[in-house]
Amino acid sequence: MQLPSLFSKDSRVQRKFRALAFAIGSPSYFEERQRDQELIRKYQTIFKQGGLITQAINCYPEYMFMNVLDTGFEFVGEDEKQVEYVENLVTGINFLDASWQQVTNSLVEGSGIAQVVPNRAGGVYGLLPQDSALYSADMKDTGEISTYYKKGKSTWTKGTPVKVEDVWHLNLLPQTGSPWGQSLVGLAYDEIMRDTKTAEGIAENDVVVIKYIAIAATAMSHIATSQGGNASISADTTSAAIDGQAIKIKSVGAADCTCTLNEVDYNEDFVAAVIGTKLANDIASGKSSWSNAFQGFNTIGALVGIERNSSDAVVKKYGLIGAQGNNAGFEFATEDYYKKNYSFQVDLMIIADLD
Repeated sequence: MQLPSLFSKDSRVQRKFRALAFAIGSPSYFEERQRDQELIRKYQTIFKQGGLITQAINCYPEYMFMNVLDTGFEFVGEDEKQVEYVENLVTGINFLDASWQQVTNSLVEGSGIAQVVPNRAGGVYGLLPQDSALYSADMKDTGEISTYYKKGKSTWTKGTPVKVEDVWHLNLLPQTGSPWGQSLVGLAYDEIMRDTKTAEGIAENDVVVIKYIAIAATAMSHIATSQGGNASISADTTSAAIDGQAIKIKSVGAADCTCTLNEVDYNEDFVAAVIGTKLANDIASGKSSWSNAFQGFNTIGALVGIERNSSDAVVKKYGLIGAQGNNAGFEFATEDYYKKNYSFQVDLMIIADLD
């Protein structure tokens, strides 16, 4: 990555960055896209919306600069005075922050553009990342850029000329015959839009009907009585020790909700809804039993628990939405009673206080 704003052409002092760049997806319609302000704005919006695209692009600067964050930059050159000069310059300005933004902009917009901010002494005060959609360039016959132009936001015409030595121009994905790089978002643009439309699943003029369950009034079938239950909500958590750090780095992932019903006195409808096979009239007239000859635990749309007070009035309802059985426990006949319990993985738990 050459920094024309910091190093003269005959300088042999270089800082090498290595980046692994890959393109995901492929255009659906194989249409050639010319670089224009509107298209770059779309790429910027997709990145700012967050999600997988944003996370994937953010991995690049994190990977490239993770060692720099711990140990700093290493400068190598044959001329010790030049090395010292560049080291003092880079450590004295916002070079790391600007480099991080340049890498991100290059992947999102195709090119990262930063302008040198001079100080009063004619040196470098800092680097200011720019919106590359506002820039155009003239090229020499040799393919080198001769002049940059910074435009106003409302026009594509040439704007204010900017000297080449005052611009840091970074292309992580260069294009043959063009001074501008390829946008990683642009390479996957058709794929992104197709996935977005598929996820939405709603076309123009479609009518969407939403229904709900009135938890306080909906009639329900009594299938089990439980002494009580317990629920736990936990998330996947990982921690890793980093060299030289006293505190581990922690990452919390998706949550998992589990509910267990204890001392369950159920009828066969409950068994049939959760596990096993209901066997009708195999013992005596009007009686039934069940077998654990089953293909797997079933998923129940909703289980609703009702809590009553001493006056037999309903005071609370507990809704287990998307309850997937994952455990059934039995303690066979003792001197007192049978013990039974069931556990579920739950998509959503709702508690309605009706008192």
